Amino acid sequence: MKCCANDGIAALLDFNKSVDKIYIVHCINSITKILREVVATGNGQPNLNTELIGNIKLALPPTCEEQTAIATALSDIDALISRLETLIAKKRAIKQGAMQQLLKPKEGWEVKTYGEVFDILSTATYSRAELTTHDEVGYVHYGDIHTQWNFTLDIQQVILPSVRNEQVKGYTFIKEGDIIMADASEDYSGIGKSVEVKNLNGKKIIAGLHTFLLRDSKNILVNGFKAYLHVTPFIKKQFDEFATGMKVYGVSKNNLTNVQIPVPPKAEQKRIAQILSDMDDELAGLEQKLAKYRLVKQGMMQELLTGKTRLV
Repeated sequence: MKCCANDGIAALLDFNKSVDKIYIVHCINSITKILREVVATGNGQPNLNTELIGNIKLALPPTCEEQTAIATALSDIDALISRLETLIAKKRAIKQGAMQQLLKPKEGWEVKTYGEVFDILSTATYSRAELTTHDEVGYVHYGDIHTQWNFTLDIQQVILPSVRNEQVKGYTFIKEGDIIMADASEDYSGIGKSVEVKNLNGKKIIAGLHTFLLRDSKNILVNGFKAYLHVTPFIKKQFDEFATGMKVYGVSKNNLTNVQIPVPPKAEQKRIAQILSDMDDELAGLEQKLAKYRLVKQGMMQELLTGKTRLV
């Protein structure tokens, strides 16, 4: 089959068959950051021309046999990573389907509003620049809700930024089972995104800039179930309808109090929470394994592509 390289693509041809091409691919992929940040030219989009590409130096084992052995080892770990990524995507899709079904309002469920279920408590307004890393009182920034956590905020598993004691100023300390909702988002998918706080164990924490702190003081919802409210289709639809803004979207406090919540009996809440929590735990375990495999690959590249470890 004949083919040609399109504009913006450089074809590397090995006319004398002296190297294993898959080995070269792994070598180039291992230095993409250097090529992009150091070698490439251009103010906007970094570019490599044929002269720059021709001057790239790669470490080549003396025999094609050793190159092939290294390429095979790295391709094997790539395949392992790819299979795990596919499995994680499949598990996420299964969980998404389960949430759609489990959280869909059913006969016998009550309907209440956020205003009826939750007290909306005071939150601080400190920016990132005003936070510290070593003080006693933890601080939950809305940006971390969007980027770091899904559904739950496990205090035993995270390192929060902090504020000085004099910055607390009477703000409400978070309690176990509280919901922290980001009240601003750059896209519709993040409107109303929330996390349920667990494993607080006496830690002093306040909610911060662009958040709502929601407390179920009437004990209407069980711990664990509250974490999934914001992805309930019935609720998410209301968030999107109430959202205002041009570049940043949000739901006002007044509108939030009117958002309706389908409330199952507590026994059913517990069952739903357990099923979804088990799925989350499985996904977290797979994500940890994927991170481990990626570190293994990084270590293999550093050893094999530099000659520190020889396979032949």
